[in-house]
Amino acid sequence: MPEEKDFIEKVFGCQALSRYATHESGVLAQQCKQGLFHINTSGYHVEILAIDKDQPVKPGETGRVVVTDLFSHSLPLIRYDTGDLAVLAERCNCQLQTPVLKNIGRIVERIFDTQGNPIHHQVIRITVKNVEDIFNSIIQYQLIQKDRSRYLIKLVLLAPVPDENIIRELLWETLGPDAEIEIEYTDSIPPLKSGKRPFIINEYSGNNKTHHF
Repeated sequence: MPEEKDFIEKVFGCQALSRYATHESGVLAQQCKQGLFHINTSGYHVEILAIDKDQPVKPGETGRVVVTDLFSHSLPLIRYDTGDLAVLAERCNCQLQTPVLKNIGRIVERIFDTQGNPIHHQVIRITVKNVEDIFNSIIQYQLIQKDRSRYLIKLVLLAPVPDENIIRELLWETLGPDAEIEIEYTDSIPPLKSGKRPFIINEYSGNNKTHHF
């Protein structure tokens, strides 16, 4: 997070650099002092492919990050779609002469309020964080838009919620006062076939569903 990097730089008096990694593969790229991410070409073949087809994008265009792990002997990952987005940048002017990425983000489902306005995923995170601050019991959650004004939120809790209307009231502030909100308590939220466990799912086909950050 940018604020965390700013805090580290302030405390230690040095520039903080980031790595780009996935659970499935490992460290795919390392940030240099210019702020770009140099691809680990010795361990991975990284492709930036178009959003809707398996064709490389041009430098400067946003595409899907697709990775082939060159050293995964037990379970080869060949052209694995990470679910991330990035821009293949021009060559960096630092001494590292490897391909570079920038604007690395993630494909996230987009949900909409009852008036059809898109809601940024961070707004949902903040809303649930406000619920967590009140009850201090949420382990996992998943918000599903069922149709234009009907939503389902799945919750994995440490302890029962004494007043679930508080959850609805906070979600109404984000989704709209006419939103129909169903709350489902569960022991776990199963991952998708991809192995990922998204916190937002859009089952309503009336809108463009995905975006990136």
